[in-house]
Amino acid sequence: MGHAIIVGDACSGKSTVMELLSAKGFNVVFEEGLPVIPFEVENDKFLSNKWFIDYYHKREKNIVISTIFEYVLHFQYPFTIAQRKTGKITPGQEVMLVSYLSSLTTPLDLSTLVFHFTLDNSTILSRLGEKKLFKPIGHTAYLDMLRSETQRYFSSRTRYFTIDVTSKTPQEVCEWVEEILKNEGFERG
Repeated sequence: MGHAIIVGDACSGKSTVMELLSAKGFNVVFEEGLPVIPFEVENDKFLSNKWFIDYYHKREKNIVISTIFEYVLHFQYPFTIAQRKTGKITPGQEVMLVSYLSSLTTPLDLSTLVFHFTLDNSTILSRLGEKKLFKPIGHTAYLDMLRSETQRYFSSRTRYFTIDVTSKTPQEVCEWVEEILKNEGFERG
């Protein structure tokens, strides 16, 4: 069995579910780039996208055992498209980023499992507010675009599973993921 990937909306419980899966003996790799990206890089959407491409590439290149990742290098494809479609980067910047990504990635296939956690936008914005992570008005168009592009990208290349986690506990979501992993023959650490 290949790898599994957890992607999803902001504040959808990805890290919490990853912690629960780790406690059950699965090999997990958390997304730890956001706390360490330099502030000046994070504020420039083109530079931050490139920074995350490099971060994911370095993080993933030597992992060979069955692992569950919180985001991966391939996530930068739908992320880049959503950024361009919502005006966060230019079409020229999109071309440069996709070209760079293509030089670093290998194709995904049906041995890769992708779990996409979704929330309604009002819950996302409420949770971001609770965490003091302000998002400007109009951010919902970007959230919708990123969700749509993520689904389009991964559903056409992998074994793709999606769940609306709005009214689910982290334990319920973990059980759902664990059941699919079991049914797909995914190995624990």
